[in-house]
Amino acid sequence: MLAQNTPAGSSNRKSALTNKPTHELDAALQNRLESIQDKLLDALHDAQSLTQVARNNDDIASLTASITHIQLALSSVTTDWSAEAEIKGPINWKLFGERLYHRRSEAKLSQKEVGAKSGVTGTFIRYIENAVKHPSRKTLLRLLAIPELKMKVSDVTQRSPDGVETTWLPTAYLAPRYDPVRMMMKMTSLLSGSGGQLEQSLIYLEPQSAADWMATSNTAAYSDAYRSIIPFPAIAKSISDFAGQSMLEINALGCGDGKTEVMLVKRLSDLLPSRSGIRLNLLDVSHSLLIEANTHANAVLEGVSVFAIHGDFHELPSYPQGQPKSRPICRLFTMLGYTLVNLQDEVRFFRDTLSGCDTGDLFLVDILTVAAPPEQPDEILRLDPALRAKQLRSSHEAWLSGPIRRHCAGATDVKFNLELDTQCPVPGSYGIDVIATVTMSGGKPQRRFLMQRFRRYDPQKLADTLAAVGWEQQAIFLYGADDSKSLAALLFRKR
Repeated sequence: MLAQNTPAGSSNRKSALTNKPTHELDAALQNRLESIQDKLLDALHDAQSLTQVARNNDDIASLTASITHIQLALSSVTTDWSAEAEIKGPINWKLFGERLYHRRSEAKLSQKEVGAKSGVTGTFIRYIENAVKHPSRKTLLRLLAIPELKMKVSDVTQRSPDGVETTWLPTAYLAPRYDPVRMMMKMTSLLSGSGGQLEQSLIYLEPQSAADWMATSNTAAYSDAYRSIIPFPAIAKSISDFAGQSMLEINALGCGDGKTEVMLVKRLSDLLPSRSGIRLNLLDVSHSLLIEANTHANAVLEGVSVFAIHGDFHELPSYPQGQPKSRPICRLFTMLGYTLVNLQDEVRFFRDTLSGCDTGDLFLVDILTVAAPPEQPDEILRLDPALRAKQLRSSHEAWLSGPIRRHCAGATDVKFNLELDTQCPVPGSYGIDVIATVTMSGGKPQRRFLMQRFRRYDPQKLADTLAAVGWEQQAIFLYGADDSKSLAALLFRKR
């Protein structure tokens, strides 16, 4: 038994075997231990590399047995000392997560089972696979030591068996002409003038505006009224019928925080043959919203490839399109969250902006339906819930007034009112304009800005209008709170 002469808990306690303080001894042992771990990793990498070139079955069997023994040794020298340390070497976490997912699937192990073998939760394994969180050195070593996974050192450190250097794996793309500084200057110039109409994408541009929008769109009331009642099972079934065994590329235009799009992709991933055959491209003009959407998608979507595109969907024709088609690809464009209202002219967008779409491409959009035909303005004023209320929710006012208060010099007060617009490009539709009246200091004249538009559509007339420019209706899904059918989702296919 070793005697301790120093008080319990003393920071200067000494080891009975050395004159060094215990914490210094622990650090020295940790360094020695990590050196042993690194040597075992090198041995594991060499053995795994040799299996790639070995041709004799006996040699392969011998190498496989050696790999198992090295993994066992690696597991035995993995302790809590290295819990917070990072493994050395360049790591592509996105690629590593994808490989872990595929190896786990091939081994028919659940995330919970892999977590138990590596000392973490199944949820943390999901985070690793989606590159949301990074494992510690200890967890990485334990993953490498699980024989069933057949993880390779090259999966972690990018050292490939054939010696070929790996490259960065891009996960985001800056679209041509994407210039947020220029857009900010445009918004400031407009709001500093005597009045006008704010281009709709600009109200999401600033980080504060993005945060204010998320504050109003992530409330329980918004989810209950819009997101949670979308008939995703039926919509996903229609899309999967078209996709069949093809890869599915989903282009989410104006994705915002991405939550609605992720709900759709989750349903699709349950129906399609392989989640690795799904690619989600998130496109938004707001950097802040796009980052939020990308983070959320990677955290929730297991095995789905997610790509972020900083850009404006009005500029789609200038963006490089397509990828090598080694296997058939079904392309789906989405405009969810009632983003269609951001278009000045829906017909021109589908006819001209989307002219580069291929025959067979799909387009999914959700809309608000009309309370009455545009030829009956009195009925609209009587029946439309927004016009009946005659005012915006306080959170919505806070969001829309933010750009004015920050960029309209001399503004002392902002009031909002709603105006009906029955002159819309799509037959059977009408608009609700959100007008801001700004009181100025120094007795200057008031200013009037059109800050946002709402649109209500007759679903069948919208479908007929888009069919005339080459987009055939495939399905109309009517829904709404209390069976009101105040909302609809439409699926189109390019002729």
